[in-house]
Amino acid sequence: MSTHFNKSMSPNVVTLWYRAPEILLNLSYSFEIDIWGFGCILGELMTTLPVFNGSTEIKLLDSIISICGSINNRTWKGIEENEKFKMFRLPQSQRNLLNIYKNCDKDIIDLLDKILLVDPSQRITIDDIINSKIFENYDSEIFNRIAEKYKFVYYE
Repeated sequence: MSTHFNKSMSPNVVTLWYRAPEILLNLSYSFEIDIWGFGCILGELMTTLPVFNGSTEIKLLDSIISICGSINNRTWKGIEENEKFKMFRLPQSQRNLLNIYKNCDKDIIDLLDKILLVDPSQRITIDDIINSKIFENYDSEIFNRIAEKYKFVYYE
């Protein structure tokens, strides 16, 4: 079930290092920011270091671009036409994520590659994450009990 609220959104919703690009660019956001945050935590668990770091939002955005690649119409359809995005002059970079995690489990690398995408509409869904290979050995009954107990609400 999806619930929608018509409120302006605050950029101060997530700890700085886990903020998704859409928050840092002061764009509208939805549940995809939680997918991004999960990817940041998963990546950190693999290396014991934050995936992205920066003491300010601009430095964090630079860190994201250096790992996930440039933010442009090729990586995020229609972003260059967004009036808020036009205010930014961002660096250009190739996607470097796979090189950083090359020594990690192949299935985790594959999952991170599908989660840590700058375009929120291209990120993998929570259902895809739960059904990914990294959770194959976990008892699905646990997930079913959690799903029955909690009612998830998505904000768009």
